[in-house]
Amino acid sequence: MKVFIHFKQNCKPSMENGFWDFETLPDVGEYIFLGQQETPWFKVELVLNSASPYSSEIFVSQSDIYEPIAEVRLNEGTLVG
Repeated sequence: MKVFIHFKQNCKPSMENGFWDFETLPDVGEYIFLGQQETPWFKVELVLNSASPYSSEIFVSQSDIYEPIAEVRLNEGTLVG
C-alpha cells in the first residue's frame, strides 16, 4: 500500500515528504525504518486513514535508534540504562 509520509522539519538528513510502500498502515507510536542507508528511525505521531488505499497519510518525527529498544525493555520490566 502507498502511504504519504510527512516528515517533521527537524529530520537530519532532510527528508522530502512523499509516498512510500508499506505492507500495512503503521500505527501511532510505532517506529519505522525506511531501509535506506544513512536514514534514521522515525516515530509515527499521527495517522490519517481513509477508505482509499492511496490516500492514507502518516506524520513522523525523527527518533534515536535506541529509543525503540529502550521502550521494549521498559515494557518487559527490564531496567534500561
